[in-house]
Amino acid sequence: IEAACVFNNRSTDIMPNVETLLKKAINNYSFSARSINKLLQVSRTIANLEQSPKIKPNHVLEALSFRPNFALT
Repeated sequence: IEAACVFNNRSTDIMPNVETLLKKAINNYSFSARSINKLLQVSRTIANLEQSPKIKPNHVLEALSFRPNFALT
């Protein structure tokens, strides 16, 4: 799956290093487009709770930690 298609609509909300992190997650863990979309939604919610205008790497990592059977290495 091409990561760029998932990021197009949200690129203004994502810091560049977050896009790199998400691409690694797609490649290493075979996430589907739907999974990445849900991950971005949860990341955006976490960023909103922290009153951050952009999704940062720590927001994505926290969202990843909520996935079942996912170990951060």
